[in-house]
Amino acid sequence: MLKTLSTVTTALSLVVLSASVGQAATFNLNRSIGSGSVTGTIDTDDTIGTLSQSNITNWNLLLNDGTGTFNLLGPLSGANSQLRIDGNSFSATATDLLFDFVSSNSDFVLFQNPNIGSGQNFWCIENAACSGAGTGEAVGLTIANTVASSQSGLTSIATITGGSQAVPEPFTIIGTAVGGTAALRMRKKLKNSSN
Repeated sequence: MLKTLSTVTTALSLVVLSASVGQAATFNLNRSIGSGSVTGTIDTDDTIGTLSQSNITNWNLLLNDGTGTFNLLGPLSGANSQLRIDGNSFSATATDLLFDFVSSNSDFVLFQNPNIGSGQNFWCIENAACSGAGTGEAVGLTIANTVASSQSGLTSIATITGGSQAVPEPFTIIGTAVGGTAALRMRKKLKNSSN
C-alpha cells in the first residue's frame, strides 16, 4: 500500500509541478472625471503593495471624454493600447487598487492608445506628470479635449467585487489528492477485513 501511495504521490507531484501556477485579481472601476468617465476592469498578478507595469496583466477600459467614447484593451483583450507606470504611488491591497495623490512628486499611471505619447485616447492618474492637468485624473480622446478632476491623498481607484481568482498552490492539490487516495485505500482495507 505504501509503494502504491508513493507512486500516486510522485505522479501527482509531476503533473502539478508541470502546470503553470499563478494567481490573478480583477479590479472593477467606475470613475467620474469632470464631464467624462472611465469604467471597466484592470487585472493584476495579485501582488499586494507597490505595483509596476509587470504586475498589470490586462485591462478593458471604456473612456468617455463627454463627447465620445473609446475602449482601451490590454494584451489579453485586443492589445490596442499601452501602459506606463512611473514612481511608487500606485499600489494594491487585497481589495483595492490605490493611488497616492501627492503633488510633491511626479508619479503617474497612463493607459493610452495606440501607444504612450500619442496624444490621444488616454486615462492618466497623476501627480502633475502625464497630462499636465494637475494632481488628479484626466481622460481624453485627444489632448485638446481633455477633462480632469482633482484628487488628493491615498484614493481607491478600483475594487475587487468578486474576490481573487486564485489557482490553488501545488501542495494544496497534492495534499488533497493524496489524502483522498489514502482514504479510499483505508476504506477498501476496512471493508476487506470485515469480511
